[in-house]
Amino acid sequence: MKKLAVPGGITMIVLALILLSPTEVIGADCSKVTTGLIPLPELGRGLYQGHQGGLYPGGSNQAPGSYVSTGQAAARRIEPRSPSGGVDPHGKIVLMSIGMSNTTAEFSTFVIWAKQDLHRDSRVLLVDSAQGGAAAENWSSPSAPPWTVADQRLAAAGATEAQVQAIWLKQADPGPSGGFDAYVPKLERELAAIVRIATGRYPNLQQVFVSPRTYGGYATTQLNPEPYAYETGFADQWLVAQSVSQPSARPWVGWGPYLWTDGTRSGQPLSWTCQDVQPGDGTHPSVSGQQKVAVMLGDFFDTSEFATWYRAPAPQTSSRPVARWPLSQPLLIAVLVLVGLTVGVATFALGIHRLR
Repeated sequence: MKKLAVPGGITMIVLALILLSPTEVIGADCSKVTTGLIPLPELGRGLYQGHQGGLYPGGSNQAPGSYVSTGQAAARRIEPRSPSGGVDPHGKIVLMSIGMSNTTAEFSTFVIWAKQDLHRDSRVLLVDSAQGGAAAENWSSPSAPPWTVADQRLAAAGATEAQVQAIWLKQADPGPSGGFDAYVPKLERELAAIVRIATGRYPNLQQVFVSPRTYGGYATTQLNPEPYAYETGFADQWLVAQSVSQPSARPWVGWGPYLWTDGTRSGQPLSWTCQDVQPGDGTHPSVSGQQKVAVMLGDFFDTSEFATWYRAPAPQTSSRPVARWPLSQPLLIAVLVLVGLTVGVATFALGIHRLR
């Protein structure tokens, strides 16, 4: 059997990235396996910093009926489109990511996963426009550089702005301070600005799906530690509440997968271990962390009543496995490691520069 070797160039790049890591990197703190914070769906009508949990207004995890109807209607408006934006059965549906370093690491892994997903409509094109070092504050101006990079990635994928119809938005800000009352309202305003800018740039944008940060308890830097990682969920909750109160607004904003979990606390549907973060900073996802989020994204788009456009119209004869990562080729794993190291080191260096 022919062996698949990892190119020497990749090995050298990985070694170089390790050697060039900033001296401030201390390493993940694997002792912080839980914080005692309660995920929003579990918190429900309970309070955190005076604010109710739950995914929807009133501490509820049940979406209001009218909001569900508008979300389903938005999904039905998503159709394959030509480069000019006209409905075309041979066209494309672009699902784009917008976010920071963690987002691009996770979504780029999801792109690989989705290629194996027999549930996915082949006309759905995933474009990763999230970027290392591009936090929420960096996207909140129409002339901000990340939007130019997004244009470039869209063009490189062979798609146009008129074909972008859905966005996965996962954001945070580096070096937060001032506690909940300073951080969450600022982040929510930035998220709302990003949605407004995207609406102006993408004329056929119908849906934006939001997700919070993953567990940040292992972090040893101030990029976005706990409780700020947890609190990103409240900014998302407030953004969704705006959509609930404005049913006629475009785009419809809803929840994607809820990613935050309290580390390894028992009784949770998701466990986030120290092996799921990069050992250098405890913040960015490792290969296993990227895979966990990719699986959650795949499961969400394969089953959500708000993402019917994602799924192939005809029944498939087989389905992808849900419980494990379907790719085992050494080269692909090496590439994922390289992506994670590149994103993590570059973003950590940028964050340290900002914090100085």
